[in-house]
Amino acid sequence: MAMAMAAATETDGGETTTEGAAVWGGWVDDLDKESCTGGGGGGGVGEVGRGVSSKATTKGGKLLELANLTTDCAPRPPRLPLRIFIGYDSREDIAFQVCRHSILKHSSVPAEIVAIKQDLLRKSQLYDRDRAPDESTEFSFTRFLTPYLAGYRGWAIFVDCDFLFTADVKELEDMMDDKYAVMCVQHNYVPTTATKMDGRIQTVYPRKNWSSMVLYNCSHPKNRILTPDVVNSQSGAFLHRFLWLDDKEIGSIPWTWNWLVGHNEKPSNGLPPKAIHYTLGGPWFDAYKNCDYAELWLKEREEHRFTERLHKVIQHDLLNIVEDKMNDKLDEICARFNELLEAHRETSALQRLMLLYLQDKTGGPIIRKDA
Repeated sequence: MAMAMAAATETDGGETTTEGAAVWGGWVDDLDKESCTGGGGGGGVGEVGRGVSSKATTKGGKLLELANLTTDCAPRPPRLPLRIFIGYDSREDIAFQVCRHSILKHSSVPAEIVAIKQDLLRKSQLYDRDRAPDESTEFSFTRFLTPYLAGYRGWAIFVDCDFLFTADVKELEDMMDDKYAVMCVQHNYVPTTATKMDGRIQTVYPRKNWSSMVLYNCSHPKNRILTPDVVNSQSGAFLHRFLWLDDKEIGSIPWTWNWLVGHNEKPSNGLPPKAIHYTLGGPWFDAYKNCDYAELWLKEREEHRFTERLHKVIQHDLLNIVEDKMNDKLDEICARFNELLEAHRETSALQRLMLLYLQDKTGGPIIRKDA
């Protein structure tokens, strides 16, 4: 399989060095990377991000040489964004948009989000697996490229697009434990229906839904097995059951971070789960408009749409302001040009009068030095 990039790539006008086959911020921009800052990120300034290697450097402000910053007077380096990959399905674009919006709304830390789109991975020659009849989404297997796309460095989160977050993803970051290769909600889930969403086949297998929201320790040696070749060729059982790992290398996180609609009981405290997973289908499908916590998703969708409209209005107003400023500046330039042109004409006229005067006084032609 052709590699999409070399071991070193350039991003944001600076130099990035990496030992992996792929790097965050390089060609992965083509997968719809969106860089966003959460409410408490302070413009990207904060504590050092998890899993940063002192070898990773850039000139653009993303990654810095973080080794040796041990003195109290050392400046605080920019906080690395929390990297979140969302599985994208072309039939559920609105689900992706709402999921992304809910993450960013609640996040107190900078978050960098990538939509993993199968069609772009195919164009990049990173994914060529034939689609099986039991694949319910376009990201059934592409999800396992997360460590590769993250450059096998640091931590990254993968999440299905049919999630709604009601809490701060920094809580997930705080749970990340380097002794594990992956961390997830370890469901004991057996579907009770034969189909899901828009009639797609519902498959049953051990550790079902474990892979729907995963904290990946991309630096863990065991995760280097997740190359494009392996993801394209290995069985669903091998990948979805995390069979490249020993059980002790799979960490657990609280069930509230992958609460399965139609399966889990609602929290007794009356609060919504921190990450609601509409695994059978969400309110964006007519058949699931009345499912548990549908009203929260629908409210989030309206907030997303309002935000999109607001962005368009702001963008339109900014363009008008820029255009008005440019027109004003153009008027100033034209006026100044006309002033200079008139001054040039007056100077030329004075020069001609002076020549005529001198010619009259001397009784002969005057030879100009610049002639």
